[in-house]
Amino acid sequence: MKILLCYATAWEWKIIKEKIKNLNLKIHLDITYLCTWMWMYETIFNLTKVLNSQTFDMVLNIWVCGYVSERKDWIQVARTVNLSTDKELIVPIFLEFGNLESIGCSEKIINVKCEMWNYKLATINYIDMESWGIEYVCDKFKVPRVILKVPVDKIGEEFDMEKASKMLAENLDYEKVIKKLINN
Repeated sequence: MKILLCYATAWEWKIIKEKIKNLNLKIHLDITYLCTWMWMYETIFNLTKVLNSQTFDMVLNIWVCGYVSERKDWIQVARTVNLSTDKELIVPIFLEFGNLESIGCSEKIINVKCEMWNYKLATINYIDMESWGIEYVCDKFKVPRVILKVPVDKIGEEFDMEKASKMLAENLDYEKVIKKLINN
């Protein structure tokens, strides 16, 4: 299985690659790593460039996100809403890992709940800046995808890089994710 593993920033890549490299798997993994950078437009551009030039069996998207009230250790994105346009995309569940959630996706940093809340979005507890772009491009290229997020910072609180790094390393079972991908 040829996997494209996407992440937003270089610091996320270091953690994710290290976790996968240290797995005790007896098979060769065909993983290409792609830093899409932050924000939807960068994500759309960079993912499109790669998918135009290569074919993958699966896109795996792992990185951090924010949350409004309840924080789970990790979530699998099943629905993403562009907070600028209210356009909703349903993420097909090719492989279910659990903790299926909706996420709001914003081009700007959301500092307070009232900046993005309206009656349509009242059920969204998680916020990021890239998931809508990942889903949009993968849908256009008809490539299966899994979007996994580790909620780190509460909306309105200061982002803590050290805490985020620790949570990205510890909150997701990378072995379970990779084994499930290669065995399906």
